[in-house]
Amino acid sequence: MKTRGTISIWLALVATGALATTVAMRSPGSHPGERALDPAPAPLSTVADSPPAPDEVAPDHVEQITLAYMINNFGYIDVCGCKNKKIRQGSLTRRMSLLRQLRSLNPSIMLIDGGNTFFNREDRNAKEHERLQLIERAKVIVESFNRMGYHATTMGHVDLSLGLDVLKDLLSRAKFKCVCANFVNEETGELVFDPYIEIEVGGVKAGILGLTINTLQPHYIGQKAPGTKVIDGLEAAKKYVPMLRERNDIVVVMSQNSLEFNEKLAAEVKGIDFVLDPHFKLGSTKIWVEEEDLVQAVGDSFIVRSDAQGARLQTLNLWMQDKGRPFLDRKTVDKTTLAKGTENGHRSSFTHKRYPIEPHFLEDPDIAALVDAFRSGTQFVNTELLPELVNKDKYLTQETCGVCHEDQHKFWQGTKHATAFASLEETGDQWRQDCIGCHVLGYGQTFYKPADAEPYKNVQCESCHGLNPNHPEDPAAHKWPRIVEKTCLTCHNKAQTLADFKYGESKRKMRCPPMER
Repeated sequence: MKTRGTISIWLALVATGALATTVAMRSPGSHPGERALDPAPAPLSTVADSPPAPDEVAPDHVEQITLAYMINNFGYIDVCGCKNKKIRQGSLTRRMSLLRQLRSLNPSIMLIDGGNTFFNREDRNAKEHERLQLIERAKVIVESFNRMGYHATTMGHVDLSLGLDVLKDLLSRAKFKCVCANFVNEETGELVFDPYIEIEVGGVKAGILGLTINTLQPHYIGQKAPGTKVIDGLEAAKKYVPMLRERNDIVVVMSQNSLEFNEKLAAEVKGIDFVLDPHFKLGSTKIWVEEEDLVQAVGDSFIVRSDAQGARLQTLNLWMQDKGRPFLDRKTVDKTTLAKGTENGHRSSFTHKRYPIEPHFLEDPDIAALVDAFRSGTQFVNTELLPELVNKDKYLTQETCGVCHEDQHKFWQGTKHATAFASLEETGDQWRQDCIGCHVLGYGQTFYKPADAEPYKNVQCESCHGLNPNHPEDPAAHKWPRIVEKTCLTCHNKAQTLADFKYGESKRKMRCPPMER
């Protein structure tokens, strides 16, 4: 580190108010300070935070910075949340407000994103007429990240959902760097992206390396990024980490790999301080991280995680001592150990904190304008690209069901299912392809164009019971199947609703009156 001055967070706040910081960035092949980010935005006076606890105030002869990160944003510009939609939990607009607050307390913030940023897993199967809306949504994320002052991201396999060319075009708009050390041209072996970036914040230099998932299947690469391949991420880390360790105060690896891989990475590649981990194990990625899983020690390194979908921002407050690494986790060591340090002198230390992006963070007007512009333009449909709706005639709609099942139809009209589409209209999201499917009947099978939606609005009988087009002609021979929990979980899952779904309780509330036999 260049300097070792005493930093007091609250004195800095009083003395300088909305002090901004300019962060010099160095990438391979560039000169130090070649490009600087815009100064950090001024804090919002309407957002308050409590002072740090006494044991969190930086001691003498240290540099204090904050490493802020997320991973697996999955294309979210706001968390769905359904009935919580009005408050926009987890939205980009509130994330910006939170960052303004954090910078008002300490402007020295490193801001990184761990990949799988721009698209959702389902987007890989998007039809041609849906691609434009998904790309426009991703542009909102890129520009929002620019204004927030992000420094780096890495390439997750979901970022390739619409193809490598689309991803490169999005990143050409970015003021932040996408780094990936194990994704190469198949013929030449040249890296598709820079392997790392080096930045300096608050007198602390950091080397940040990116790794995509080691097990990316060849057929997926052939479809989404022809002419490329993934090489062993462990070997790539062994190549670059020693150099980054020598030149920087801290080394961070953003790794889109499994827990097993990242544990091996942290154990075998000496010199890594923090591994940003996607919480990927047993073939699936967890959206929500339990408190005890946020930080995991592996030797002298730490594996760190955050919730997905942009719902919560995770931070590490780092106190960089003269002797540097390895770090101590202040939440797991007693104060005596922290005060005495080790035989080699004082140890650098950190605390971690998770910030739920809740309604008390007001929406930033600049980011809100970006999101509103996207929402107002989502009605666009290229009719020339629309596929044929071969199953449209199989849907009866609630109007047909109500002819014979009057009591059941009347009961349905009093449920929230019957007004599901109106909840989208209230927020201007009625034509967003990532929202509409859970608020109508058979989207993609019954209609694509907004003008054709009318008979299929709301969650109707067939949304739960399934298709049975021959039932009206011969009810006895074509009975409706029983409703199963799996059908409900398509939409009523925690990733969408932000709440646990209790099938038995919900079924009792939504069950139609019994029919007379």
